[in-house]
Amino acid sequence: MLQKATASAAGMTTSNIANTDQYSINIVHREKAAGAVAHAGYTELHYVIEGSGTFVSGGKLIRGATGSPASIEGGTVKQFVKGDVVVIPANSPHWYSATNGPLTYLEVRWLAPK
Repeated sequence: MLQKATASAAGMTTSNIANTDQYSINIVHREKAAGAVAHAGYTELHYVIEGSGTFVSGGKLIRGATGSPASIEGGTVKQFVKGDVVVIPANSPHWYSATNGPLTYLEVRWLAPK
């Protein structure tokens, strides 16, 4: 399913595995780095299936100018490789700021306890 979706998309492709009102499970494929994001109320776990690069988390989300991607100021910068697991707390800015080629990861997103 991911291969079929990737063949017809540019940039980022998401293949849904399961989705409820409490969680979502997806396989995400990115051809290159993208802008920073933060998901209100959701904690995430990413398992890197393919790829390597630089991941930034925490800090302050800096919105890009119109048409430009967001970035992070003052975050923690880490290198990642195939097999790594990343846990992203709810509301935390995060960013695959650089990739060494295509990146594919399993994404599990769930509602954070209040």
